[in-house]
Amino acid sequence: MPGILKRIWHMMNADLLRREEHRQLLHPVFGMIHYFGRRGEVDNYWEVEYTPSGFSHPTTVIIPSNGDPPTADLALTQSLLLDVDGLTARCRRAIIEHSQPRVDATHIDDLRFVGLELPRHAVLAGPWTVTHCAVAKDHWFTVEFVGEEARGVEVSG
Repeated sequence: MPGILKRIWHMMNADLLRREEHRQLLHPVFGMIHYFGRRGEVDNYWEVEYTPSGFSHPTTVIIPSNGDPPTADLALTQSLLLDVDGLTARCRRAIIEHSQPRVDATHIDDLRFVGLELPRHAVLAGPWTVTHCAVAKDHWFTVEFVGEEARGVEVSG
């Protein structure tokens, strides 16, 4: 009986209805960007893996989308990535402010920018997140912003 249930489970979870969508788009600044989604779902997104100038590691940008090419979102992404040092400074202040007493200044000396998740429709008035890693301490910090204000920090590690 378990064998039959396992086969039924695999058949039911396969993409038999072709609802999965995977697309690629070549962008002049960010290179190849990828779309991952399912027809009829709301949590679809474009993913950009990009290495900003002066970085030795790639960063990931997640752009929520309904499937349309993210032109305005990529313009916003580009403007945010032009000042990664300023973005990191804002996150460092938020981490110290929102994570006391668990996190002290030694935890965030070597913050490394690793990711950005934009709000829908390229408007910073909605919630958006920035993720950094403190390499030496192996801590991950995700700072949530609403507009320009930091609203909270999630600490992992």
